[in-house]
Amino acid sequence: MRLNLGCGNSKIDGYLNVDSQEACAPDPTHVRPILQQQFHLFSKRLNAEWRDEGYANTPLADYLDVDFEVEDVQWVPADEWIERLQSGKVSSDELATRAQHEYNILKEIQIKLRVVK
Repeated sequence: MRLNLGCGNSKIDGYLNVDSQEACAPDPTHVRPILQQQFHLFSKRLNAEWRDEGYANTPLADYLDVDFEVEDVQWVPADEWIERLQSGKVSSDELATRAQHEYNILKEIQIKLRVVK
């Protein structure tokens, strides 16, 4: 499944186009941010580790009987933030911190999952 999260009016054929604003007429709407850490909840290996360690993480992989591992995560900054980074106006650490706490720093996050069979 390919997700186009925060699609606004930029729909992409072959993707599930998701936005929190109904005025954009997305496929479904979402009101919570999508974070790379959430995808770890779909790993049976991590669900078992967390259960053994007594963590309170929701074992979605077990509940849904799915098993995915996060293979790669790529953050793609908005063009203006790439320019700021390249000119030295912002460091990569500052950019990463801002991306976790502010909107419109990243134009996309690419998360590659591997199915475990």
